[in-house]
Amino acid sequence: MLHLIPLFSLLVLLLPSFLASPIERAPIAKRYTGVKIQSFRNGLCLSPIGRSVGNGVPVGTIDCYQARTWDINPGSGSITVSGFEDYVLDAGSGNTNGEKLKTWQSYPGLFQQTWYLTDDRRIAITGGNQCLDQGNNDSGTQTWQCYPDNINQIWTLVDASNFNVQVPGQQPVLDPAIGITYQDGQEIGQRLHPYQRPDLCVTVDGGAATEGALVDIAYCQPNDNTYNQLQLFDLPTGPGQEVHLHAYPEFCLNAGYRALNGSKLRLGPCGTLATSKWTLVDGTLTLSDTGLCLDVQAESGVTPSSPYDILRNLQVWQCYPGNNNQQFFTINRLA
Repeated sequence: MLHLIPLFSLLVLLLPSFLASPIERAPIAKRYTGVKIQSFRNGLCLSPIGRSVGNGVPVGTIDCYQARTWDINPGSGSITVSGFEDYVLDAGSGNTNGEKLKTWQSYPGLFQQTWYLTDDRRIAITGGNQCLDQGNNDSGTQTWQCYPDNINQIWTLVDASNFNVQVPGQQPVLDPAIGITYQDGQEIGQRLHPYQRPDLCVTVDGGAATEGALVDIAYCQPNDNTYNQLQLFDLPTGPGQEVHLHAYPEFCLNAGYRALNGSKLRLGPCGTLATSKWTLVDGTLTLSDTGLCLDVQAESGVTPSSPYDILRNLQVWQCYPGNNNQQFFTINRLA
């Protein structure tokens, strides 16, 4: 028995340290309060349309400056209009392609009001197959069957006071990581975007319009940033036309003195080179009389640069129908 007393004493001494050990708990998911929900497709923000919030008020995308804010959970839950906790985003039945969105009185757990904010920036009906989808001008904001490669279904949470800033904690999803999408202003030229990347723009390298400057792909710049002038072009409206840099109309895009596969895209004086005549049809920019097209160099990557990084390189290459590296697009202008 004499040996049991020290052992019992030792257990009593150790007991407080066992009880004091921290217990690991699952992390609590952050709720985003008072954020704006921005469409990756067109750069506009989700909002009830009009000044009121109530049953049946339609929801679409509008200029982010005017859009209302939302409270939204990562994972499953309702999406509430900030300041109107009784009203949430409602998808009608939540089962059908093309259903329009509206605000409606909150009924927690109701199928068409229960959304799942996924790690890949989709907002999907929990337990269903429909995603929040930003369609074209005719279809507008709607629900549509979820598809992994559909950029209409990517949404970014942005700061309510500065929608050029993404809310921290969101996954990059794409490579390069998702940036901000901007609409072009009126009569200032147009941004030209590579396939499925409205956040990336054809851009003059180096932050200045100079003869011989390379032209590649970078993140799009805000409309109030002077560097956006290096991303705004007057695009061809017919065959064999020059592509002018809108703010510096004396400069046009060319492919050097002799265009071959792999020739780089450059900025140069307009009217001086045969390799500055282009035709834009169905998203493909073709260099006149060459069979060559503007092309994102597939093996290119990020080049750290100042004042902005170059994310992919541009070249001209033999035109191939269906080659996504040769597909470009513009998005709607601001009204």
